[in-house]
Amino acid sequence: MRRLMSISDIKKINTGGKKFNKMDKETIIIIIVIIFVIFAVLYTTGIVSINIGKSGNSVGASGARSSGNMPQECQVPAGQDINAWKEHLGHHENTKYCLEYYK
Repeated sequence: MRRLMSISDIKKINTGGKKFNKMDKETIIIIIVIIFVIFAVLYTTGIVSINIGKSGNSVGASGARSSGNMPQECQVPAGQDINAWKEHLGHHENTKYCLEYYK
């Protein structure tokens, strides 16, 4: 006569006969930390940027990020190179003040 499976038998089947232990939890934590460190390095070098501003214009590591208090006329237009934009702003007396936002 066949015996019924116990709960521990079912758990062994569901986990492939292995029990999850501390090593598995530690491995997951290590992976998360590694991903965080990689993201932090990419963010600080300017390869990855986070844009939380309302305007949607974001400038990478070479200049200022758009902020809520930057006037619209000072913000870099979409597709414009930031260095060319700063040069353009410097040529006009009425927009020279915008260069202060890019320091």
